[in-house]
Amino acid sequence: MRIWLAHYESTGRAGSNAYFLLFTTAVIATGSFLEQFADTDADGDARAKDASHALAASRSKEIAKVKADLADLSAEEACDFYARIFPDTPRIDEIPELINRRLITVRRQSRQSLFERLEEWWLNQIIEFLTGQRTKLIRVQEVTDIRAPHRQDRVGGRRRNAISARGSDPAATAPARRACDG
Repeated sequence: MRIWLAHYESTGRAGSNAYFLLFTTAVIATGSFLEQFADTDADGDARAKDASHALAASRSKEIAKVKADLADLSAEEACDFYARIFPDTPRIDEIPELINRRLITVRRQSRQSLFERLEEWWLNQIIEFLTGQRTKLIRVQEVTDIRAPHRQDRVGGRRRNAISARGSDPAATAPARRACDG
């Protein structure tokens, strides 16, 4: 949440084109702050109200900074921010299979080692984000650079390493945000 909020603020708040995907490692506990994001039909206004109540009731010291940053948002900005969070994403334990499907352009004998390199690289990026060592967004080109040495240039006589238009622009594939009651 902290990283999403920092990005939202740094890219113009309501003028931002950012969307946030909620990945979970387990079932979201009843009554937890994340529970309101499990409802894919909830609008930003409902989420903002539910989040406000959950944060007000929380005594966690770990989220004090997030609470303060969220309090700096206007009601309209809070509604907009929460409407940008999409929980209808794969679970974390499904990601390896999804990545392996995308590695079709990689030589079969190199797929496992490339996957391990990607996994290690990703973990390092997340640690750097969480510790504040990295503030810039991860670009598709960084992932492509890791994959390039392993790529098959031709499969079946045609290029197979192009990213589809659907997969290259998160804003083009993100579900429409529901309007906030204003």
